[in-house]
Amino acid sequence: MLALCSCSASSRRALVDDIKRSMLKRHEHWKALYGRVYKDVARMRNASMCFKENVKYIEQFNKAANHSYKLSLNEFADLTNEVLKVTRYGYNGELRLEDKLPRATSSSFIYENAEDVPSTMDRRTKGAVTPVKNQDKCVQITGYEHVPANNESALLKAAANQPVSVSIDANDSSFKGYSTGVYNGPCGTKLNHIVIIVGYGVSNDGTKYWLAKNSWGTNWGESGYIRTQRDVGAKEGLCGLAMEAISPTA
Repeated sequence: MLALCSCSASSRRALVDDIKRSMLKRHEHWKALYGRVYKDVARMRNASMCFKENVKYIEQFNKAANHSYKLSLNEFADLTNEVLKVTRYGYNGELRLEDKLPRATSSSFIYENAEDVPSTMDRRTKGAVTPVKNQDKCVQITGYEHVPANNESALLKAAANQPVSVSIDANDSSFKGYSTGVYNGPCGTKLNHIVIIVGYGVSNDGTKYWLAKNSWGTNWGESGYIRTQRDVGAKEGLCGLAMEAISPTA
């Protein structure tokens, strides 16, 4: 019996060692893929721990098989959410303080009624969207008007007319690791990032979505884009995207 217990413990230790080596190899491959170099041993260890936790989270999320989207290991796989917020999120609350900018009215848009807008829209096919770039914190606009807040119908009319900038809550790790599919959270309404709605449509399973352009490069999401669920029932929209939307005028 003692021999059997000793063998079992030895096998478990060997399994743990194999897992560690496998994770180390995955991290080394990932570093080579994204050209990541750490300045010192301490930062390398912290990054390795973060990478391990992100791998675990992504694998468990994808295995759940009850989500409308998938996650993947992208260039942010060795970062915590806190670091990502500081370095890559573009919203700082300034728009909330502006009170001298024009507010959008129905006459501002081509389509006065939401029922009249096209059923789908993808401005990438119309040459109206610049290529996705890895821009760290996002490109400023000089003139804009507010879309009526907490109103996805008004947002639809604006998006049918031209790209619209929206502020969102991107706090959850699922947003950082988003790969493909229609994103439906989890997320709240604590706005901290900005994306550009460049279209909308309906997925094969009938889910309405917004098509948004991010500023994190083409290796993130669907070649730099994300589809987020539309008409979720909450007036503020998924992740608060209908709370502070602006339509560029210059």
